[in-house]
Amino acid sequence: MITLVVDRMKLKTKFMKYLLLILLLTSCKKDNNITYYATGEKKAELYFDGNNRSTIVQYYKNGIIKSNGVVRENKKIGWWNYFDKSGKISSKKEFIHVDEKVYLNQKIYYNEGRIVSKKSDFFKVQFSDTVEVGKNIGDVIFKPIYSNKSKVKVLIYENNDYSETWSSNEKIKDTFYMPTNEDVWFGFNITRKGTNYIKGQIIEEDYEIDKDTLGYSLFVTNKYFIKKIFIK
Repeated sequence: MITLVVDRMKLKTKFMKYLLLILLLTSCKKDNNITYYATGEKKAELYFDGNNRSTIVQYYKNGIIKSNGVVRENKKIGWWNYFDKSGKISSKKEFIHVDEKVYLNQKIYYNEGRIVSKKSDFFKVQFSDTVEVGKNIGDVIFKPIYSNKSKVKVLIYENNDYSETWSSNEKIKDTFYMPTNEDVWFGFNITRKGTNYIKGQIIEEDYEIDKDTLGYSLFVTNKYFIKKIFIK
């Protein structure tokens, strides 16, 4: 009888562990979605992060990650990573939302881990080492897309509150023009200590003259940035 009681207790313990495992698995399925290729291989995973945001991981049939990134309200946002079938990084692309539409803001292409400059299109915003309350200087490193003769300017927005969305109707506080081919400084004013954001836009303009009609075609590209800084 004693042996029988012990066996039942072991059986009950195993059953409880099995029941707990089922509950954990079913609770995960509520938060995540998995899709498969018609041939059975995993195609994509969707992880719900909250606030209408989800992380998506897509796979090749061989199980290697194809791409990963975040969507908000079913639209790509932020930096996405793309890989080849061997798992090597092939490109990175930054998506933002302008006037409620998905906008490709930056793209970086790679070959064997090295950036392919001719295909890439990205920039860098940086500040001086001593940022404080009052007037400060920032710098944008930007390589013109169309030609070295392009006109490039940086717009600093009046409203610098943090936001992941952009509008073509933003109020402009200051405009700065690029004096060289690859960088332009800009000024900004900090009025309070703590967390601050510098929000702006880079505009490149170039034109091409038609030799037959003597008319011209205007080319314009826009880049958007928001930079977080903290003042003690």
